[in-house]
Amino acid sequence: MGWGRTLLLGDVGNRLDIEDVEASVGNLRSQLNHMHRNRNTRDDSQDAALQAAKHRIAELEGEVEDLMLYVTGLAELLVTHAGVPREKVERLVGAVDRDIPNA
Repeated sequence: MGWGRTLLLGDVGNRLDIEDVEASVGNLRSQLNHMHRNRNTRDDSQDAALQAAKHRIAELEGEVEDLMLYVTGLAELLVTHAGVPREKVERLVGAVDRDIPNA
């Protein structure tokens, strides 16, 4: 109502206008706080998921390193004890390395 209240009700109208504005500001503040809490909750959830993913990647990298050691050991056993020529093993390794991107 704004200016109409002021003309008709004087100081009471002004006070009513001020109360309306205060109520609007309070509602906006509540909405902002709610949005802020939701964003923080979402950020915390994403941070936890990211940490879990980083942990799993580190575990997988360790497993890959272990597997590489096993394969290297097996290749040496094949050459040393099974009589497989080293050149064949090296060709196999070279063929696999070429097929792996960013190796």
